[in-house]
Amino acid sequence: MFCAMGLKKITTIYFCCDFSAYIWTVLLRRIFPGRRLLTFAEEFSWAARNCGGKAITACDYRLTLAGTMYHVWKEGNYRIFKKLDLPVHVALDGPVGDIRAKLNSLRNVEFCPSG
Repeated sequence: MFCAMGLKKITTIYFCCDFSAYIWTVLLRRIFPGRRLLTFAEEFSWAARNCGGKAITACDYRLTLAGTMYHVWKEGNYRIFKKLDLPVHVALDGPVGDIRAKLNSLRNVEFCPSG
């Protein structure tokens, strides 16, 4: 599907493929500059420990994770069913716009660092 690797496992598609790993890394560094991408299991473990509650960074992280997975899945469908490949910089526009719109609409969020 991505990177001409014919990947099948969800953990590989969303976290190891060059295409999806690049998108996830760019979006992750928006929230936590300098933080590296972890493996699928490590990422979810880290999120459980650090991104609970209503702090803006926690909300942003959860939206980023969900948005990235959705848009990577959507890009995979375009590639499989429509034979269309978006350049990675164009593929970033979807999750960035969605995350920005959702964060702008949130109420009852604490504007302080999480954790």
